[in-house]
Amino acid sequence: MLKYIYSVGIGALLLVQISLAQNSTSFDVNGQNDKKKNCTDPGIHDFPDDLFTERQREQGAVLFHFFMAFYCFTLLAFVCNDYFLPAVDHICTDLKISQDVAGATFMAMATSVPELSVNVISTFITENDLGMGTVVGSAVFNTLGVAACSGLAATQVIKLSWWPLTRDSSIYIVVLCTLIVVVWDEEVRWYEATVLILLYLIYFILMFANTQLHKGAKKVVKTFSTSKQDLQDVKSVSCHLEVPLEGTYRPHAGSVIRAKLSATEVESTVEKPKSYFSTLSSSKGGTLMKIWWLFKLPIVLVLFITVPDCRHRAVRRLYPLTFLMCVVWIGIAAYIISWMITVIGDTFEIPDSVMGMTLSAIGGCLPETIASVILVRQGEGSMGISNSIGASTLDILMCLGLPWLIKTLMHNEPVKIISSGMSYNCLALLGLIIVFYLVVLLFRFHLSRRLGVTCLVLYAIYIVFAVLEEMNTFFFVNPPICGWE
Repeated sequence: MLKYIYSVGIGALLLVQISLAQNSTSFDVNGQNDKKKNCTDPGIHDFPDDLFTERQREQGAVLFHFFMAFYCFTLLAFVCNDYFLPAVDHICTDLKISQDVAGATFMAMATSVPELSVNVISTFITENDLGMGTVVGSAVFNTLGVAACSGLAATQVIKLSWWPLTRDSSIYIVVLCTLIVVVWDEEVRWYEATVLILLYLIYFILMFANTQLHKGAKKVVKTFSTSKQDLQDVKSVSCHLEVPLEGTYRPHAGSVIRAKLSATEVESTVEKPKSYFSTLSSSKGGTLMKIWWLFKLPIVLVLFITVPDCRHRAVRRLYPLTFLMCVVWIGIAAYIISWMITVIGDTFEIPDSVMGMTLSAIGGCLPETIASVILVRQGEGSMGISNSIGASTLDILMCLGLPWLIKTLMHNEPVKIISSGMSYNCLALLGLIIVFYLVVLLFRFHLSRRLGVTCLVLYAIYIVFAVLEEMNTFFFVNPPICGWE
């Protein structure tokens, strides 16, 4: 039964999203389903009626939507790190999957579920580019944003492991080339989505064969290199965190959680409630810590009541229920995030693809970024940067491929890509990852503030270019929204 838990959970997530899609259609106003020739219907009509009118939002009520989106991003972070990742780790443990393979596959899959949820909503409910924009934007931020923040936060030069970065960058380039071919004609057919899923399975196989690939790569490097420093072996990166970071999640964290879980689950049973409810009276954190305590209190209470914490020895056996409840909460949070971001975009007349590449992508990547910064502060920057590229690969293959495949098979018609600019953005992302690797190679795989600044500049250039392109600044790629002037 255990080997089917993960697949059942993913299926349940899709059913939750499709159910929400069916319920939301009852809120659609009359006449919105009549497609116009030269414009697309606004996605805001695919969600329940907003609490505020358009005029009220323009006068400041839109701040409420910003707050709700940020709060749901925070909820996702808590759910994924404190409940979802430990549940997946227990699945991997009971299936006797090695730490490295579990971290590169199942744990990385777990961190991609928020992006999967957003694209499910975008594919089945709003039928817009919010999901694809989110995945592409997350890929850019995982590649450059994480490296930029980590480099700027580094207090000393950190040696990066060349093998994981080279391996994941090579796979990422192949995946991006495939994605460009798939979306170039602005339609995704069932066999094209199937190719993405097959590449997803191939990625798993490569991760299982990582040791053999690493040995072969070292032989190739030894053939073409005479420098002893270049031949330095890649050692496993260990994390000195005593327990998983509260409210943050990070890709490939299985080895971290598994190594510390058995040593801390007894103590955490006693200390965890104290850490939540004693902070307010503590003077160590000051005013900001007390504000943060009050801010997260509703999230902590709701999750404490509805989701079993399988990190505790007493309730470890309930991890299947933990897994399923996390799927439900991730689906709810992703739905609200998509709703709020759609309303924000409609208020400022910003295309869904732009909102996905900026607000949705950055908000979803913030927990991973914070975790990477903390690791860098501890002198361990290789884990966060190299694995962030692997997470981007899974985002493209699973978060885009799976919903696309299901919809094309259900409706027997291709999925439409509204903005033709998404193809050019993927092409630019391909060039970006090549430039990023060359920059890291130029810095001889050393993480420093100079590398951070370089990545930050590259990220800013890409985002400015992508936004201007999606806003039809250079040439027409995005059809106007019906009702926008």
